[in-house]
Order: sequence, then C-alpha cells, then structure tokens
Amino acid sequence: MVLLGIASDVSYIRKKAKDLRSQHKPLVGVRRFPNDPNRGGTENFYFLTKHGEIWVKEEFNIEERDILYLPSAKAKFGLYRHRKYTILFQILLDKRALSNGMTVTFFYRDFDKQGNNRSDKNLESLTKIPLVDTDFFIPDGIFQLEGTPTVQGKELYLFEMYNGESTKRVVQQLKKHGQAIGLGSPSIKF
Repeated sequence: MVLLGIASDVSYIRKKAKDLRSQHKPLVGVRRFPNDPNRGGTENFYFLTKHGEIWVKEEFNIEERDILYLPSAKAKFGLYRHRKYTILFQILLDKRALSNGMTVTFFYRDFDKQGNNRSDKNLESLTKIPLVDTDFFIPDGIFQLEGTPTVQGKELYLFEMYNGESTKRVVQQLKKHGQAIGLGSPSIKF
C-alpha cells in the first residue's frame, strides 16, 4: 500500500486493516505467516472477504472479474515469497507502464482461478496454457501491454517468478515457455 501511494506509512495501513477486520461482518481477512528461519520476518497477507468483495463491487461499481485478490487463508507458507514477489512485480509493472505512457491491459496470476470445484469440477488457473494433446503448463503470470514504444498495438508476455535454487526446474519451465510460444498457444488463448 505504501508502494502504491495509498499511504505513507505502514502503521496507518495496519490500523485501517484492523478497522476493516473488526466489523460485525469483516471486509478484510488476514493470513499470518510464521517467520522464515532462513530469511527472517514475514509480512501479513490481507485479503477481501466475501463481504468485502460485495462491498467493493457495490461501492465502486466494479465488475467481479476486475477485482484481483489473493485467495484467503489457503495460501501455504511455501508459496509466501512466490506470491509476494509476483504481486510486487505486478505493482511495479503497473507503475512503470503508467510512467511511460503504456497500459497493462490485463495481468493474470497463476493463483487467479476460473470455474469451480463444487459442481462442475472445472477449477483451473487463468494462466493455464494448452500445449500438445492433453499437455499444458501454467506460467506464473500472463500480461498484456498496450502502447509500448516498439509496437503500436498490444504485446503479450509470459511471466515466471523463480525463488529456488534448482536450475533444472528453470530450464524445464523455459522449455515449456518456448514450446507454448512456438505453438502460438498464448496468443490463441489471449
């Protein structure tokens, strides 16, 4: 929130988040993570509750599809840094695009889902890209820029956030990216 310019200080954000959580029907929930023994303290993830989502849609006349939020308490500690830095990248990308006269038309993250598991059993990541036959891969993000200096139209990008030490995994993911680009699958889907 400080990075977005919404507040100049973290204590203000914590106070406002507490106010939003202390209502009869809280608008915001919190997911606390334990300290990382190798890297130190962690930040809390705040997220819209169902009531918060309804309030945002009604108060600001926003379509549900335009509300990007982190799934609630289901986020596992192992995904903490991955999600944190993916969201940080998205914020910085938006700021950079805006300052250079570009627009981020959309940015879907691997944890943004479509479908459902209750009745249709078709829940899947918005970034799922079909490859050959039944093979697919899920990049960490897919976004589109409009108004770039090199291209007059729109450009589609695949994003991979890597937080580990296995170069083998990086090479495997890059091969999947290359295969998808070679097939044109991201452009067909998006």
